[in-house]
Amino acid sequence: RTSEFSIRFPSVEEIFKRADEQANRAENNLKDIKQDAEELKKKVDEAIEQMRPAKTSDMAKKQQEFSSKKDVEQILKRQEELNNRVADVKKDLEQMTKQLDEQKAISPETMQKYQELQKLFEEIKSPELDMAMKKLEEAMKNVDTKQLQEAMKNFQLNEEQFKKSIERTANILKKIKMEQKVDELMKRSEQLAKEQEQAEKKQEDIENKNEKKNPEQREEDEKKQADAKNELDRMKSEAKDVAKD
Repeated sequence: RTSEFSIRFPSVEEIFKRADEQANRAENNLKDIKQDAEELKKKVDEAIEQMRPAKTSDMAKKQQEFSSKKDVEQILKRQEELNNRVADVKKDLEQMTKQLDEQKAISPETMQKYQELQKLFEEIKSPELDMAMKKLEEAMKNVDTKQLQEAMKNFQLNEEQFKKSIERTANILKKIKMEQKVDELMKRSEQLAKEQEQAEKKQEDIENKNEKKNPEQREEDEKKQADAKNELDRMKSEAKDVAKD
């Protein structure tokens, strides 16, 4: 006897629920990254300030150089961590958009905006930021206070741009999420319309055959109608929430 396998495809609601969770997680991660980038900028500002005072004794100069080197090491490490976290968010959103595209769940317009968002992610970790980090690392190894201060100022400018890019990307993601919600409502309304059409056709077939529904059948149909009504009410409520946003 040949074994039979049944393949179950995810419903529209399940597809969008998973996508919403991934998009929300990406948005929250970007908020956290932006907050940490602001903290890092403060650390950079403090490090630059501490490099300015001239020390008289050789011992004091060596102490200042050692302190500056430790600050730079920590700053570079924290920036690299931020870069990795941005890359993780980008990867998660790529997987999400791929799944939505495979399921034909969102409109071509929304998909295009997600593709544009991916380009923004690529711009966050700019070549200028990479170069600023390399110069800072080189200056730290050379233990040249003046070179280190100039490299730190250059990094400061690029770190500010990094922070602004994160903020801009997070704002655009928020807008795309709203458009995705509209796509979801449209897909779900289409699905609901098909289900109602099938139910009406089934009822028509029964009436044409002069068949009577048994109690179980009647109860099942009534439940489906109630579920459809609840789903429609929920969609109307969600549509209002999207309009408010």
